[in-house]
Amino acid sequence: MEELILADSQKCLYMGCGTQLQDKLNLKQKLEHFEVAGYVAEEKLDGQWAQVHIIKGKVVKIISRNEKEKPFLLLQEYKFPEDFSATLMGEISYGSSNPKFQKKIALFYDYYRMYKGCANFVGEKWEYHYRRANLESLDFWNDKVGLVQKRDTRFCDFYQEMLSSGGEGIILKDKNSLYNEGTRPDNWVKVKKEVLVDMVVLGYDMREGEMSEITKAKGMQKCIKNIICGQYKDGKLVEEVHVGSMTDEARLYFTVKAQAGLLGDIVEIKGYEQFKSGAIKHPSLHVREDGKFLRDDLSEKDCVFGKIKII
Repeated sequence: MEELILADSQKCLYMGCGTQLQDKLNLKQKLEHFEVAGYVAEEKLDGQWAQVHIIKGKVVKIISRNEKEKPFLLLQEYKFPEDFSATLMGEISYGSSNPKFQKKIALFYDYYRMYKGCANFVGEKWEYHYRRANLESLDFWNDKVGLVQKRDTRFCDFYQEMLSSGGEGIILKDKNSLYNEGTRPDNWVKVKKEVLVDMVVLGYDMREGEMSEITKAKGMQKCIKNIICGQYKDGKLVEEVHVGSMTDEARLYFTVKAQAGLLGDIVEIKGYEQFKSGAIKHPSLHVREDGKFLRDDLSEKDCVFGKIKII
């Protein structure tokens, strides 16, 4: 069995989410549809994804998505039962901003190969709900190394619970999904927390150097690359984030503004988190349903750090 674990020790065997739920309008009804369709919900963590190889209770290797070894001393020193060998999938708490998760070392949600005593579990032969049941049958999970939370019903309540506890959201998984090595199936769906933050446009980055073929094909070589945005902190307007993700219409609009040297537009920036620095994780310019991307109803003084709308 050790040979089977080691044979795949450097290969990324991850099966991740193939889709993300983008539109959260009528979210409760959307999540109820997944419940009826035979899905389960798991908490989505904000640590670092890891593929963990364990032989006779000892962690021998931790692999990242790009098949590089990850050093994490707390997990490397952790002792599983001596009769346990496995390739487990999950996340390590290193880098997490979730205070609940920081108290743990790692949380797991799947496996590729697993051996406990005389029992042999081969992940790719079983549907997801069997694989999860096999993980739950192990008797050594504790307050340091355990399983991600899972719910079979009330997905919307679970999602709100995860957000209120500092989590990122939930993952919806088809109970009957198979472990298909190296794929990202559409029947695993991310439902992630997003934030909307009101900001002031303080400047622009212009395009320089090499550009993508898409940019050239659109004839947008002379358009802006980013809008530079910020908020008031301690009474001062400070730069916080450079935002390049926007519609072509918005990019053309801000290019005209940049050429005229005009600043001060109020915009809504969407992302997955705002950090203490003011920076936003994966920022993009939010466009409302009516196609508008400016906040004409706000002034600069309304853009204050700490005012966040969570969706």
